[in-house]
Amino acid sequence: MAILIDIKKVAEDDSRADYMFTVDGAISAGVLRIDKKSNHVSLLRPLKGIAASDAHFQRSAYKIQQHWGKGNFPETATWAS
Repeated sequence: MAILIDIKKVAEDDSRADYMFTVDGAISAGVLRIDKKSNHVSLLRPLKGIAASDAHFQRSAYKIQQHWGKGNFPETATWAS
């Protein structure tokens, strides 16, 4: 089964960036936050309506951490597998 997660930046300041992430079938989007200095990612709001919401958070976090490693915080990103 293919997984496609859409990720969109919703807030940013000097120390952090917040991203909304969602998949088809979700009731509401989840939100994660990455600390720009430490690369630590926190779940602010879980994805609703999807049984494997933690797995979707982990994949979204990994994708944003990849961008952090390149020194950027994109407006949008996608996880596809």
